[in-house]
Amino acid sequence: MVRKFNRGAEQTTDTLCAMVRFLLVVQRYSACFSVCALLAASAVMAQGTATYELTFTPTWSASTHPSGFPPNPHFSGLIGTTHNDAVHFWRTGEVATEGIKQMAELGAKGALRSEINQAKGASNADYIIDASGVNSPGVRKTTFEIRPPWNFVTVTSMLAPSPDWFVGVSGLNMLDEDNNWIDTLEIDLFVYDAGTDSGSEYSSSNRPTDPREQIRRIEEAPFLVNGVVTPVGTFRFELQKVDLPAAGYFSVDRTEILDVNGQPVVIKGMGLGGWLLPEGYMLHISTRSQPTDGPTGIRNQMIDLIGERSTDEFFRLFREKYVQEKDIAKIREWGFDHVRLPFHYRLFYDPDLDAWEEDGFELLDTFLEWCRRHDVYVILDMHAAPGAQNEGGISDSDGEARLWTEPDKYWPQTIKIWREIARRYNDDPLIIGYDLINEPTVPDEIASSLADLYARIINAVQPISPNHLFFLEGNWWATSFDEHLRSIPTQRENVVYTFHHYWKGPDQGAINYILSMREEDQVPLYLGETGENSNSWFYALTKLAEEHRIGINWWTHKKIETTTSPLSAPFAPGYEAVIRYWRGDGPKPSGEAAYRGLMEMAKYLDLDSARVNRGLLAALFDPEYGTVQKPFKGHEVPGIINAADYDLGNQGVAYHDSDHWAVTGNPGGGNSGRNYRNDGVDIEPSTDPNGFAYNVGFTERFEWLEFTVDILHEGVYEIDVRGASQSGGDRTGPDIIFSLDGDRIGEVEIGNTGGWQQWVTKQTRTPELTAGTQRVLRVSFADREVNLNRMTFRLVSTTQREADEIPAEPELLATYPNPFTEVVHISFSTPEPVTAVAVLYDVLGRQVYQADEASYSAGSHEISMPGLALAPGVYVLRLMLDGPGLSKTITRPLVATK
Repeated sequence: MVRKFNRGAEQTTDTLCAMVRFLLVVQRYSACFSVCALLAASAVMAQGTATYELTFTPTWSASTHPSGFPPNPHFSGLIGTTHNDAVHFWRTGEVATEGIKQMAELGAKGALRSEINQAKGASNADYIIDASGVNSPGVRKTTFEIRPPWNFVTVTSMLAPSPDWFVGVSGLNMLDEDNNWIDTLEIDLFVYDAGTDSGSEYSSSNRPTDPREQIRRIEEAPFLVNGVVTPVGTFRFELQKVDLPAAGYFSVDRTEILDVNGQPVVIKGMGLGGWLLPEGYMLHISTRSQPTDGPTGIRNQMIDLIGERSTDEFFRLFREKYVQEKDIAKIREWGFDHVRLPFHYRLFYDPDLDAWEEDGFELLDTFLEWCRRHDVYVILDMHAAPGAQNEGGISDSDGEARLWTEPDKYWPQTIKIWREIARRYNDDPLIIGYDLINEPTVPDEIASSLADLYARIINAVQPISPNHLFFLEGNWWATSFDEHLRSIPTQRENVVYTFHHYWKGPDQGAINYILSMREEDQVPLYLGETGENSNSWFYALTKLAEEHRIGINWWTHKKIETTTSPLSAPFAPGYEAVIRYWRGDGPKPSGEAAYRGLMEMAKYLDLDSARVNRGLLAALFDPEYGTVQKPFKGHEVPGIINAADYDLGNQGVAYHDSDHWAVTGNPGGGNSGRNYRNDGVDIEPSTDPNGFAYNVGFTERFEWLEFTVDILHEGVYEIDVRGASQSGGDRTGPDIIFSLDGDRIGEVEIGNTGGWQQWVTKQTRTPELTAGTQRVLRVSFADREVNLNRMTFRLVSTTQREADEIPAEPELLATYPNPFTEVVHISFSTPEPVTAVAVLYDVLGRQVYQADEASYSAGSHEISMPGLALAPGVYVLRLMLDGPGLSKTITRPLVATK
């Protein structure tokens, strides 16, 4: 089998036959032979990690290269790396880097090693090849490991003495075209001039080349012998072994997590927080009368209101509705490949009876089958350990982390639970592994206790479950890894360092400490929890994790009335009264009312009741999110545009806000109003009786919003702007400026209206606007802080061209919004004066609304139907026009929504 492949500019296809010899061991014939071409190697699949022996055999001598042969001929130490095809370190026709220069002139490795480490930091390089120098003739052997996607090899060595001459290979692919590891490969080594020194003989004095010339292969003396360019040695690569992962299970290989096929993978998952371990903030529950807002505190407060039996009923329904199979299907549909399942240790174990909770294991069995049907992998996370691993509600603590202060009591329970989980699920490849303890906080004076407990758990579990990974979280809320923790991977396999990242910069500077640890210890990283921030932060952190090949899991999939999770469950009727009482803001509800409110809350946790936060998912999965704005809703002009319905897209793409994420270490930043959407734009509930349910607020100078709009008709428009402010009473000038495709089309001054929810309508008139789709409307804010609810565009006059096109009959130009909630605007034109009335009917023909009859001159006009409170459904609009020379009724269907 003869094949060709691209080996870089330094070795063209035309010269490969003179440079490369493959030795193929063919088992069938038990023979070894040499071929001057690229031949197939034995079929060793490129899974896991291959180990090669590299034999460097210099043949350079006075007999092979007699011209000017120097004394003490030798080659410097080998330096190189395995890497992917996104990077190269030298090529003919290119200028040498500083690393290649120092290697070729001095045999120095430091600068080239730094360049390799830089590539490693960007996940473009993997194993560093480093071996001692060798005399010529002579032999030097070394071994190295290689794995996809870093299946290319670059190795160099200085020929000495020389001005700047070296040998090596660049971008040598160790996979054949069938994606198999090559068995044996022998390469003739020719000499290259680095182009950094102008010497022409072995012992020429130092003559720096300025500017540097391109790297080239030397094809003249002293390496041209009897008319033939003669090699000075060989590299021989021989496959020693291939370490394959356990079939069907996730595994680790140095800094990489490998999938079930043994390929490096960057996993991307979603946490299921709140389901098996309720947390107060997710449910808007305050537990002032309890030590923490963990499950026990929440349960005790419910018992105080509705009794223990009703509380049990609530939690059965709560657990039934919070996560169902359709939630798992939706998570997979969005693009996540795994879920992290936080659990309370009591789900599986009753410490009072020293007995297993079979109901808990049955629930887990059912959950795993849901995930199996939808190809979603699982990481099991002990979120609340026996005794509590920290002082917070997330560990169901009583205020003390007794896992560390009373280890004799609680460590055996913790080990026992993990051992039982491993016994039951050791052969399930759906489980990626075990997150042993969530967010531990061990006092500094006993910090080694965390590593000690981890080691004991692994020692107990690994013999039972050898194919599952162990996710080790750092101390102090999974942020700190001391020397005790870092000693564990050197003694055990399948270990992953797990860290959490909240309210810090989504940049490399914030994670350099963990990146360095990965490289030093050769252990993979997993960002096991992150989130609770804005979409721009989510997008930046996603890119950061992808760039550095860090698996990630977002916290969390569903909360009540939230913008920071993919799913937002609504407040249920009656539940807010319970919340107000627990906050101390309202009276204690009756037991019956509290029971109804709590049971409704549990029902409303169903996926079908939840709002999907589309912008958040776009930030995580849309590759164009950082560059291309996309409509959040369809906007038509004439029509109503709600300020909160600006386009989807990143900061600087669809909007600009001065405080668009939280990076100070504390919650904050982003949407200060905490409602509707999760960008930097500040959105709060609105009480505007003639507006949308939410308004944009907290505006600052130079902030702006953009909307993709379709302008249906050419003409002049009047914009009715609903605004409010309690700022800058003496200030004059525009507060809001409108532009279309970069051209200014209007402005309004809202002024001080006397309150942030004291709404007024201000108007501005546009110049003539041309019709067209995908136009970009920008709304910019000036110095005064204002609240903006909505903008209504009304066509007040058409262009002359449109006037000429008005038909002899009246025309219904637009009805908006459609679908509608509380108001409908009807835009029409007439060629002569008419009396008009608009009537709305339901599908049974019953009249449900009639606008006042009025007279209109020839031209374009608008009729409004405000104050509509109709049941959702389809309605029919009839616009009846009567004039001296015409009588016409125009109908159009409309849709009412809540």
